[in-house]
Amino acid sequence: MTIPSPMLAVNWTTAKPAGPLWVQPKINGIRAMACRVPGLGLRFISRGGCVLPGLVDIAQALVSLLPIDGILDGELALPSGKATPGEFSRLSGDIRAGRPCGAVFWIFDIPGPEGYASRTCPIWTLPDSPLVRSIWPHTRRASSPAQAERIAAGWIGQGWEGAMVRLPMSGYVAGRSRSLLKIKESYE
Repeated sequence: MTIPSPMLAVNWTTAKPAGPLWVQPKINGIRAMACRVPGLGLRFISRGGCVLPGLVDIAQALVSLLPIDGILDGELALPSGKATPGEFSRLSGDIRAGRPCGAVFWIFDIPGPEGYASRTCPIWTLPDSPLVRSIWPHTRRASSPAQAERIAAGWIGQGWEGAMVRLPMSGYVAGRSRSLLKIKESYE
């Protein structure tokens, strides 16, 4: 199986599309694709294409909730989806070293040519588990860029890193895509 490069966001400030839009809190964690690797079973692949060590408990929980034949795109993060810079640094080091870290897998996309809403149907009603979360319960519909910005401001005020804005009818595109935008207080 060929693992596609993940779809990467462009900054909201460079392209504000007209609505409707799907707006989600920005998870602060390690980007990962969950997929079956021949001879290894379900594994998590980093944004750079490396198999992340460990995480067997999360993989087992994921398979029990959602049998995977394809690829799931998500973020390995703290259960809250939020992390201070110190927490993120510790989490990143632990994940990359294969150490237990208290992470969960937040699923936010399923690569495919269909529009976002159509291709992600299997995760809409996925029940939260101690190790797997779906972004869908947090997803809001915005009818305009101004409404998306208000939703993002609310999440930033609650401690989320920012917001991700998706175009409902756009297919999954590997690499930077104007179909996925990020709103943050600062773009470092």
